[in-house]
Amino acid sequence: GFCCFSLCEEMEATAFQKIHPIEYYRRFLAQQIRPDGRPLSRARRTTVTCGSVTTANGSALVKYGHTTILAGVKAQVGVPPEENPDHGYLVINFELPSLCSPEYQPGKPSEKAQALTEYLNEVIAKADVLRLSDLCIESGALVWVLYVDMYCLEDDGNLLDAAVLAVMAALRNTRLPDVEVNERSEAHASAARPNPLNLLRTLCSLTFAIVERVLIVDPTREEEKLASSL
Repeated sequence: GFCCFSLCEEMEATAFQKIHPIEYYRRFLAQQIRPDGRPLSRARRTTVTCGSVTTANGSALVKYGHTTILAGVKAQVGVPPEENPDHGYLVINFELPSLCSPEYQPGKPSEKAQALTEYLNEVIAKADVLRLSDLCIESGALVWVLYVDMYCLEDDGNLLDAAVLAVMAALRNTRLPDVEVNERSEAHASAARPNPLNLLRTLCSLTFAIVERVLIVDPTREEEKLASSL
């Protein structure tokens, strides 16, 4: 009946998409829409959930459509660099585990994960999102070291935009305890209410792709494969 007919049509469309992906996509572009029903200039639905990792000093779970990234901030006390005795550290690490996509294998970090890690560390540092001097506990002796560990739980394209949003949301959710330093330069967290980070600005990212000479916003993983430029 009707259900059987609809199922057959859906199977035929799926097969056509796999065999002729660019032709399949052209049929949607001709109508100024995309296979998921979005207009060319519309991003996917985005959700941000903060504070979901209770063992972290700050965390955020970001969903861009099906693309899902978890970011957690862990604060530790360390020694400042000799050249900047009043500066703490902000270290970001991005991981693409094999569970997020068949494209990634277990073991050594992929080139894509390393590239995203380098990019995020560079862009956050250059944008002066956080004054590293605000992480100083005792000049020349103790500073905060903030480790931002990021995990992609599902990769359905546009990891960059989701990652930038996850970093910013996790940092905004981060709370650091007041620290008391004794005569032996040992740090002890006080019982006072933890303090938020003093973020100087909020970054956002918007990725475009060109598919068949048409500009689209927030590409999915399939659209990234078809794109001539990102």
